[in-house]
Amino acid sequence: MPDRTRWPKLVHPLLFALLPIVSLLSYNINDAPPVHALRPAILAVLGAVLLWMLLKRLTKDGQTASLITSITLTLFFSYGHVYLGLLGESTSGIFRGLGLVGRPLYLAATWLFLLALAIFAILRARRLRRVMTQAFLLMASVALAFPLGQIVLHEIQLSRPWNAEPLAIAPEGSPSSQTPPDIYLFILDGYGRADILQEIFGFDNSPFLARLEALGFQVADQARSNYTQTGLSLASMLNMTYLDALSPPIPPDSFDRTPLARLVRWSELRSFLEGQGYTIVAMPSGYRLTELDNADVFQREPLGAATTLERLAFETSALVTLQDLARSTGRPALLPGYRAHRDRINFVAAQLKRVPSIPGPKFVFAHLLIPHPPFVFDARGDPVAQRYPFTLMDGDAFPGTQEEYVRGYRDQVIYVNQLMEELVSTILQASARPPVIVIHGDHGPGSRLDWQSAAGTDLRERSAILSAYYLPGAPEGTVYESVTPVNSFRLVLNLYFDANLGLLPDRSLYSTWQQPYSFISIDG
Repeated sequence: MPDRTRWPKLVHPLLFALLPIVSLLSYNINDAPPVHALRPAILAVLGAVLLWMLLKRLTKDGQTASLITSITLTLFFSYGHVYLGLLGESTSGIFRGLGLVGRPLYLAATWLFLLALAIFAILRARRLRRVMTQAFLLMASVALAFPLGQIVLHEIQLSRPWNAEPLAIAPEGSPSSQTPPDIYLFILDGYGRADILQEIFGFDNSPFLARLEALGFQVADQARSNYTQTGLSLASMLNMTYLDALSPPIPPDSFDRTPLARLVRWSELRSFLEGQGYTIVAMPSGYRLTELDNADVFQREPLGAATTLERLAFETSALVTLQDLARSTGRPALLPGYRAHRDRINFVAAQLKRVPSIPGPKFVFAHLLIPHPPFVFDARGDPVAQRYPFTLMDGDAFPGTQEEYVRGYRDQVIYVNQLMEELVSTILQASARPPVIVIHGDHGPGSRLDWQSAAGTDLRERSAILSAYYLPGAPEGTVYESVTPVNSFRLVLNLYFDANLGLLPDRSLYSTWQQPYSFISIDG
């Protein structure tokens, strides 16, 4: 009689191997594309297969080996979550009460005890192994179905514009010349205005701005962002409207950032330029919400160093113990996310220098996560030694001190200035016709940012941004000093496409991380 448990006993360890990777992807789907789950998923499955084969040889029973493998995988991948306290509030409170959060020796001993206890029970419970196998298969299948469903739903939503109908602003212009210019949009994440850099960071940015002006840029010296978060700012800028004017509106109590990803990906600006025959060229940012990976040309980075998702898998599994081991031996901690972040910025800079050779009019979009944390470059562009787990967060979620923030941010401003001067000069020299270049901060720095409180935030620091325009043929003064990003491409389309778009009032709005669409007006 055939063994009907053969199939499920082999499958549930593989499902338990995939579950943590798929769950991480689901939770971070606005940060990481599904392709980034491929490599860690393959490694997890291979690890599960090798462990199962070893245990099968030791126990002489495939079913027993499968059960032990699934439990081992569950404990292995949950270790880092407990160690770092990355749990729900009530669950985290329980583990903190037991003294397991942040205490690697206690946690490791507890997890090894639980594993030994589970192995003992499985070896003794022969008659229950078939039932346990069916139960494990059911648990793994149900647990995997939820994040898979969320990923599929997100990808379906991401494939569609926010609204099939045009948004409130739909330019109807035509090129004012027969050969429209290339258009470059460089978003330098968190790049603050000159007066803020001087007051808070003790850095005089006037030499850099003077060099931009010498190249022909117009600098708006009182520019502010419309929003204090990246996704909000870019969604508004690329659609040339405020988010509360969208149809349909985004509920103000929503936490879902998928609408922002859709608005960035399928923007009014993109739609208009595609209608004018432009090629859309985009660069990776490391923050999927701002990546146009469906562009005509998307310069996908090689999968070399660890991706954000792999870094999360590393730090939320038992592999996080390797960091403690490295520290105990006096060696640098294993923090793969920092190298990947640094390599990505260098990759994008190198690719942008080649873009002028792409034929035809093109819109080039590059969001560089610099000078925003993490601080991976010193003032000369060399790597910086790291002390904290990798994170993209700033403000009160930044893992270091305010002094470390100020120092790290200032050094990255110095480096990104050098990078942008070299990049802009290369583009201007290599372009057959002078291009339009817009360089913007999406919001200001976050050294005094409270993600949960406008009252606790230095709103002037967070909203004051770098804003510089290279507009060939435009008279001096075209860019007014207090321009905000919502009007950036209204100006550009009016100049080069006779779009006749009226300018909107320049407003700045704050919102918390948990309620991104509940806006509080910021006085200028």
